[in-house]
Amino acid sequence: MSLPSSPHGYSSQTVERVKPSGYSAKDELVTTWNKVLESPMFQNKPLLPYDEWNIDFSEITVGTRVGIGFFGEVFRGVWNGTDVAIKVFLEKDLTAENMEDFCNEISILRYFPVDLPILLFSSACTKPPRLSMLTEYMEMGSLYYLIHLSGQKKKLSWRRRLKMMCDICRGLMCIHRMKIVHRDLKSTNCLVNKHWTVKIYDFGLSRIMVTKPVVYAVANEGSRLEISEGPLGRLISDCWAEAHERPSCEEILSRLLDCEYSLC
Repeated sequence: MSLPSSPHGYSSQTVERVKPSGYSAKDELVTTWNKVLESPMFQNKPLLPYDEWNIDFSEITVGTRVGIGFFGEVFRGVWNGTDVAIKVFLEKDLTAENMEDFCNEISILRYFPVDLPILLFSSACTKPPRLSMLTEYMEMGSLYYLIHLSGQKKKLSWRRRLKMMCDICRGLMCIHRMKIVHRDLKSTNCLVNKHWTVKIYDFGLSRIMVTKPVVYAVANEGSRLEISEGPLGRLISDCWAEAHERPSCEEILSRLLDCEYSLC
């Protein structure tokens, strides 16, 4: 279920089917795309709530490839004079289920104000041959990359680490206030910009909370990481407790700030 983003109903809007003219290398992609649009989940409703969210790929200046994700490749580029990350679908990833996640992510990202630690959505292109989504460009990549692969781990002082944890906590507080459950929060889905600010990303699997309880699977084998001593270690230990015993995001943020102040 996607987050409602418009006061207008979807029934009055239609989805444009692409009509291939003559044989070309993109015919297979066009055929696959039309099959996706004909699936029951996209019948009689648009892919995006607002037409102005949808742009032509020719408006984008595409630069170097910076990564490859679950649904396709990611490039650095420029749109409207702004650095952006361009997430481009591959033909093999074009399924109705993946497109539902894609549209769900766009709807949720557009719902957040620009001044929050949530990745900022720019626009999308939903016509072959370049089905894509544009977001702000985060220069330092994912938190996982920064810690494990970038060679910059030594620059992560405890003060900086605590600030980054606070960024994530504030982002989660915002998400939860809007009754959204991320469902896939991990270091690869937290991106870092040149100012070392962390923003939460990848809402494709997110869902809007309803009245039914949400169940979280913590670990299949009950294994736990080694935990350090002190107030930060106690906080980590509390977060690994049973679900009903874990601290709220507000309490986590307060305790992180206490840890940060103790370093001053």
